[in-house]
Amino acid sequence: MDLDRCLRKIYKHKRACLMRVKLFDVKLKNPMWGAPYLAKAKCRNVQHCENDNGRILSADYLETTLTDIDFKIVLEEYDFSWIEFTDFYHCRYGLLPKQLRETVLEYFRRKTELKGVEGQELYYMKSKNKLNSVYGMSVQSPVKQSIDFENDFILRQDPEEELLENANKRAFMSYAWGVWTTAHARAELEEAIKMCGDRFVYCDTDSVKYLGNIDFTAFNDKKRRRSEENGAAATDPKGIRHYLGVMEHDADYSEFATMGAKKYAYRYPDGKLGITIAGVNKSKGAEELEAAGGLEAFKEGFVFKKAGGTESIYNDDPEIKYIIREGRKINITSNLYIKDSEYTLGVTADYARILQHAEIWREIFLKKW
Repeated sequence: MDLDRCLRKIYKHKRACLMRVKLFDVKLKNPMWGAPYLAKAKCRNVQHCENDNGRILSADYLETTLTDIDFKIVLEEYDFSWIEFTDFYHCRYGLLPKQLRETVLEYFRRKTELKGVEGQELYYMKSKNKLNSVYGMSVQSPVKQSIDFENDFILRQDPEEELLENANKRAFMSYAWGVWTTAHARAELEEAIKMCGDRFVYCDTDSVKYLGNIDFTAFNDKKRRRSEENGAAATDPKGIRHYLGVMEHDADYSEFATMGAKKYAYRYPDGKLGITIAGVNKSKGAEELEAAGGLEAFKEGFVFKKAGGTESIYNDDPEIKYIIREGRKINITSNLYIKDSEYTLGVTADYARILQHAEIWREIFLKKW
């Protein structure tokens, strides 16, 4: 496979493609692009890489696996001097099985119709969980090593090819469905980011934060039409029609600060403070940060002491011990102790280096191949 044949398969024949590629001398086309697509964690054998919060700005060499959807985005965002295809597969696009589509739409309808209905909170949550689980089931790793216990936990080292073959014999969903669901969702997010342009600030799995006002009318109109055509729409108890795939306005912020992925704080126009930090309780964390000075305190080294969640400590001791409490003898064997934990704000070393040394950007983007 060469680049020309790959492009024909994708753009002319509209095939679903899966490929392993080697990219040489990779760099972003636009040095100011705020959401680089290639994640270092999803690449292999990366050499001499500069990354922004885990996203690749440039690399002398890397290997990765892409779908046709991913590849289109990579071509839009990155330049590279050479590409090699080590594996390439393609097939026709088509609809998911009718029964699966109907099940997804039924759970979406139930979730929408039960939202906010007093006394139906449990059924609302169950419908939402089932809707989410359809995707979750499709992206579970088909290759899982078993763990044996023989006086200790031992991870098996069964051949991956054998595990994959056995998993495929028992599979009731195609792993490819989950892969392309993810790719399509990321393409939708990418489209929204591009609409924000230089007003883009931050994105998460299914949201985009930006400055000023962005008109998503045309984007949403297209999604609504497709949703109605496919029966992917439902009405909530207040009479509001909901559609799959539309960009909904979440909230306005008067202030916003981030220290990396899944790590940001914001203030609403009414003055209320909010946070989203992986591992920190949202409500308790916001109260703790506010008490310490609000967004001014949101900086490296700040410690969440009340909202830091919990941590687990394993006590593995073959010797059985005992303690006396209230006149009773209690045997103590191997155990797991869950205790309150703390969370300290910080940034990764690579991200800090990029933020503190602006000359790195010049070195990256003025580099001549």
